[in-house]
Amino acid sequence: MNAHNFQYSKDIQPLVYHDTTGYPVFQAGIDSIANFCAKRNIQLLLVYSPWKKEVLTPDKISEIKTVSNRLENRYKKSFLDLSSLPIESRYFVDGGHLYKNGATILSEKVSNYLQKGKI
Repeated sequence: MNAHNFQYSKDIQPLVYHDTTGYPVFQAGIDSIANFCAKRNIQLLLVYSPWKKEVLTPDKISEIKTVSNRLENRYKKSFLDLSSLPIESRYFVDGGHLYKNGATILSEKVSNYLQKGKI
């Protein structure tokens, strides 16, 4: 798959995501992954990625921040909050997925974090 085949189009409408399972199911899934990693001595890193700001309502921003705060409190040093990383809207495929250039920016930040031995 070549990332250059997926060019940004002004015609793409942002996707709207709805939580159909609720936070407890989401948390149980994260806990399951964390337990899997712990049993195998795999270092877990949860990365809170940026969102395309134009697609988020104030209520959604508040909801996402509540969830990220819960995860950060629960997983302490295994949580990397990059939600405020300034990535231009043109680098987003939709509200939460990045094209190659945006993914490169995000990946470089994660790499820098890992190289500093923060985890």
